[in-house]
Formats: sequence, C-alpha cells, structure tokens
Amino acid sequence: MDVWRLTKKKHLATAMTGQGAKDNGGRWNSIGIPMVYAAENIALSVLDTLANRDQQETLRPVLVLAIQIPDDLIMGLDEVMKKLGVRLNKRWYEEELKENRICSSQKVGNAWYESGLSCVLMVPNTIVSMEHNLLINPDHPDNKRVKVTGQTPFRFDKRLE
Repeated sequence: MDVWRLTKKKHLATAMTGQGAKDNGGRWNSIGIPMVYAAENIALSVLDTLANRDQQETLRPVLVLAIQIPDDLIMGLDEVMKKLGVRLNKRWYEEELKENRICSSQKVGNAWYESGLSCVLMVPNTIVSMEHNLLINPDHPDNKRVKVTGQTPFRFDKRLE
C-alpha cells in the first residue's frame, strides 16, 4: 500500500522515527510513545496538517513523502481491539487531547504499540471517518520493510492561510 506523509524540510531526517509524536503525543498515542502518522492519500495528509497546526504558524512549503507499506504489515483497528480487549469510546473523535489525561484512542494506540501485534495499524481519520490514517510503529522489527520511495516539494495554496 502506498501512503503519504507531509513533513517540514527541517524534520526530514527524523520524519520516520516517530519522534514528533513521542514528544508531543497525538490522537492515537500519548507522550512517550513514538508513532509515525501517514494517510492513504495526499489530500488527507494536507487536511490533517491544517487541522493540527498552530493557527499563528505561517504555512511554509513542506515535503510530501511517498511511503510503501507491504500489505501483510497492516492490521485493521477492529481486529487489534478484539485481540487486545480494548475499545474506543462511542464518540472518540470528539475527545479532547490533554496532557494530563489519556483519551480512548490513545489507550488503543498505546496498547497496539506495546503489544507489537503489527508494524502498521489502519485507523479511521478523525476529520473524514471514511478515510484512513496509518500508524507506523518505528520500533517494530518489520519496520525495516516500510520504505520511503520518494519525496516531492509541496506548497500550500494561499487561500488556506
């Protein structure tokens, strides 16, 4: 499966390490858990970037990373939750991300990461639930099979500022 990730040029060297998510936490991981977030299409990567940016931050050109993931490395969310005995709250997508509290999607993501069940977890996107994000565990032994196959400069349209 080909997936996509946007990254600032200054973060290119660490774009596949999960360091940013480890330092800051994310929808599917709490602080301290490394995770690489990717999307099944470029437009979804752009939308996620816009939704998660600091509103005072100027939109500067970034790089679109093309990432190839062998299909056998990917597990679906329902299968993972069943195997691990964890579940999401009914309205998980509305849960606020707070430093001092772990929400249900972070509990699921953390449990998946710690279990080592798979290298990649496919989850619904929070904004467009019919689309998917792919969470890559950079510490999983199969991560060496996940490959960045290209990078392309991308600039945000001025209307998005």
